[in-house]
Amino acid sequence: MTEYFRRAMRRWYVIVLSVVAAVALVFLHGVSGATKQSAATASVYLGQPFTPGGASVLTSTPLSNPQISIQYVTAPQQIAKAAAAAGIDHRSLRALWLMTFASGIGSLAG
Repeated sequence: MTEYFRRAMRRWYVIVLSVVAAVALVFLHGVSGATKQSAATASVYLGQPFTPGGASVLTSTPLSNPQISIQYVTAPQQIAKAAAAAGIDHRSLRALWLMTFASGIGSLAG
């Protein structure tokens, strides 16, 4: 052990430089505001509601009304389930969602 200590003391500047570099990296990471984040997107096609025979499009079904989907997705119970599955707080999840309509009807951001 004493031989190892003597070798380390002969190259003390390497140890000091390593410690200074480690402290600098920790400081830079702290001031950068880096947080553990991830992003995901999902495209959901609600489908086209046809009659049982496959004829004309039904316009009075829940599938043809995107507002029903918005109400379902943004319901507190669904937000709580999604937050629990992701392991995050439901308040932070509610602040991060975005829903858009592919048909160009509009968009809703929360």
